Amino acid sequence: MRRLPSGRWQAHYTIEESGERRLAPITFTTKDEADGWLSTVRADMLRGTWRDPLIGDITLAAYFPKWLAARPKLKPRTVALYQRLAAHWLIPAVGSGDSTAELGATPLRRITTKTVREWNAIVVREARGKVEAKGRGKVRRHPAREWAQAQGIEVTSTGRLKPSVIAAWEAAGRPDVRPAKPIPANAGQATAAQCYRLLHAIMATAVEDDLISVNPCMVKGASSASVSGTSVASSRTAQCRLPSSVVTSASGVPRSTRTRAPVFALRASPTRHRCATSSDRAERGGRRDRRSSRSPRRRPTLTDLISAVQRHLGQADEVPAPADRYR
Repeated sequence: MRRLPSGRWQAHYTIEESGERRLAPITFTTKDEADGWLSTVRADMLRGTWRDPLIGDITLAAYFPKWLAARPKLKPRTVALYQRLAAHWLIPAVGSGDSTAELGATPLRRITTKTVREWNAIVVREARGKVEAKGRGKVRRHPAREWAQAQGIEVTSTGRLKPSVIAAWEAAGRPDVRPAKPIPANAGQATAAQCYRLLHAIMATAVEDDLISVNPCMVKGASSASVSGTSVASSRTAQCRLPSSVVTSASGVPRSTRTRAPVFALRASPTRHRCATSSDRAERGGRRDRRSSRSPRRRPTLTDLISAVQRHLGQADEVPAPADRYR
């Protein structure tokens, strides 16, 4: 330690492995404060938990090529994707005005969870703005069909158009009146999630390389693209519409059994041609179907399921309550 002309104290220590002398990043008001800081550094060295603060001074822009080069097993398409994401979102400054973030020029040890959270919010906003500016094109329908409907010409919603309709559309100059595709509510979130996952992987490797102590990518929900209020099942299941007769008859079913009707209807064996509902077993006198495994079988169709729903709704009053079924 030494006292500076300003009256403050400067501390320094020596790295045993290299013999390099390092100065404390700050100066101290008193000698006791400088000695206490040195004691902390020496204790970390003895425990083996001391981390060279200058190692984390490498910037993200300089570390990313090394990180990518250390993964020779990546497929060319994956490498191209990572390079494209880094070139557009990780390395350069993103955002505009007062709301900007530049991770590329930031040392790894200075990238905090707050920095990542602010950067992710900017990426989501900027990625959505690019989708809105580019647009999603027209709906995938024949422009002649849209033109005919706008002109009051009777055409079907699907199927082949009549030659007369095509000829009239071509005579009108082949106008394209198809509406533009709507921008989804989660536009831009997929790109932001890809960028966040890439940054998370880079920082995880930096932790393994002892460049930083903790991965700062701890933003909840940033690694997945989803729409708030929409379940995954509703967005991935096939959209099947029941006939109006089923919906109308379901309105008269008691609330305690109404939500259980689809469960009975869909409780079907994939190798049986009929749905295994309670009403089916009642019709057979409680006996199970003991067909041979070699008999011809087929999967239940949507018509079979609708019929099972209708049969169940007709006997909904006979279905016991959930608490009574297992007594």
